Amino acid sequence: DQSRPEVANHVDVDLGGQVTLLGYRMDPPNAQVVRGQSVDVTLYWEARSTLTEDYTVFVHLAAPSGPPRAQHDGQPRNDTYPTSYWDVGEVVLDTHTLHVPHDLAPGNYTLVAGMYVLETGARLPAFNRKGARLAGDAAPLTTVQVLER
Repeated sequence: DQSRPEVANHVDVDLGGQVTLLGYRMDPPNAQVVRGQSVDVTLYWEARSTLTEDYTVFVHLAAPSGPPRAQHDGQPRNDTYPTSYWDVGEVVLDTHTLHVPHDLAPGNYTLVAGMYVLETGARLPAFNRKGARLAGDAAPLTTVQVLER
């Protein structure tokens, strides 16, 4: 029996019935970051079924409209642990580093995460605990405040 890690911030988002995003941890933990600095986001994934695809993970600092203002896309664990290797029930900790642009306007941005098929860009459908489909098939994690200094 594997020991389950303690999840810092629960989100419990279902991705296509295949993977659950249990939660996340942020460093710095106060969800504030100064422009030009980086933030580490650790995602807690749980494999719900045998995954035949190698999904790409995205972590985006989203603005109310337009493209993400900061992002990190890649295979889990810095491209070292593809989803097709995961065992059913396994909890995978997966850290992504976002570099906040030094010219990003100060303000509040939504941190979102999810998975997609690299070849097509098709995201796994994302559903909240109540079964409602999430906008953009992206799990909202928290609001990040970007500070000038």
